Amino acid sequence: MTSLDLQTWLSLISTVAIMLALVVAGVQVREANRARRDQAAVALLQSAQGDTWTRAMNSLAQLLADASADQLDAAGSGRRPQFWTLASALRRSAIWSSRGWSRRRKWTT
Repeated sequence: MTSLDLQTWLSLISTVAIMLALVVAGVQVREANRARRDQAAVALLQSAQGDTWTRAMNSLAQLLADASADQLDAAGSGRRPQFWTLASALRRSAIWSSRGWSRRRKWTT
């Protein structure tokens, strides 16, 4: 078995260092893309929760917890669009949350 000279050892160490640097760079790019995607989801949710959403939440909070469908109808047709606004905002939030949760769940199992 022949022994390796100094130049060969240095070349081997240099090659390993370059490969490790490429792996670290790839991990950093993946994490940056993931963080950017999460920030975009948060910005979307924050934009969905504007003044209309706040008015709809206030309107919903003023109703009784055990209100029947007839009582909701008697509350006025002006609240119906607010409820639809709130429902659509909650649906969007649920969709984004479930997508984020399923992505995280893949990494933990």
